[in-house]
Amino acid sequence: MIDQTLIFIRDQINDYFMEIIQAKKVVLGHVVNLNGQTNISEIGLTLINIEEEPSLKNKNPYIKISEHDIAKINPPVYLNLYILISAYFGDTEENYKEALKNLSRVVRFFQGKPVFTHQNSPDLDDGIEKILVEMVSLSFEQQNNLWSSLGGKYLPSLIYKVRPVEMIRSGLLAVGPRIEEVILNTAKMEDEK
Repeated sequence: MIDQTLIFIRDQINDYFMEIIQAKKVVLGHVVNLNGQTNISEIGLTLINIEEEPSLKNKNPYIKISEHDIAKINPPVYLNLYILISAYFGDTEENYKEALKNLSRVVRFFQGKPVFTHQNSPDLDDGIEKILVEMVSLSFEQQNNLWSSLGGKYLPSLIYKVRPVEMIRSGLLAVGPRIEEVILNTAKMEDEK
């Protein structure tokens, strides 16, 4: 689901770019290659962190599978993906201005569409119910640490948190009948006193 989510977001941004400038600009990949060279030619979308969503951690492990039966499953894991969207168009002033324009377009895109559902995005994968996207701001120190860990020099960039991405492995752990009534044997309880 991680790959499908990121590919979907890349395609959505590219569709928006096709509407406004008739070009696809966003590629999915590393910011820097193994030789330390900038790996993107226009706009790069890079996964920089994955965390478990703590508020959705304690889901009910039981599901109804028929009128009278329930099953126990391992509850799904919900992830937050942090994506870096960086722009590099070359070393000239014109290229730098173009990079900034395209970052502005990305901001406008997510400002206009921060939630993706099957209603507003028919090509959303059936295994994904909804995607929420919100901008994340880093301090100068955090940005420095991020770009140092990526192995590259700073590029104009944005960070977005994409949530929740549901990860589930199908398979039932146990199946059994639903408890439909509880009968207390009060006579036995009285005898034990």
